[in-house]
Parts: sequence; structure tokens; C-alpha cells
Amino acid sequence: MILLEIKSLSDNVSVYIASVTPEEIIIIVLLKILTLLDNFLFILWVDGLTEGALIA
Repeated sequence: MILLEIKSLSDNVSVYIASVTPEEIIIIVLLKILTLLDNFLFILWVDGLTEGALIA
């Protein structure tokens, strides 16, 4: 299972979305490239791993 953590940089609040599909990850990466989501950090957590992969 892949868990997506969306963290707001302005108020340090996190939202978690479970069972993220690869298609949804691609959409988020594209939105980050377009800088529409500059105020948010996106961190992917894969089942069994203790560290998240940051989508900068």
C-alpha cells in the first residue's frame, strides 16, 4: 500500500491519503512542476518502509 502525506508549509498540518495509485502520483508530480502546489510538501510512504520519499 502507498500512503500519501500532504503537508502544508504555512500551518504545518498534514493530511494522509491511503492507497494512492501511480496515476495519482504522476498528476501530483505534474502539478508540482507547474508550481500550483508550492505551499505543500508531498511525501510518499510505501508499506514496510520507515522513511518517506519526498516529492520536492
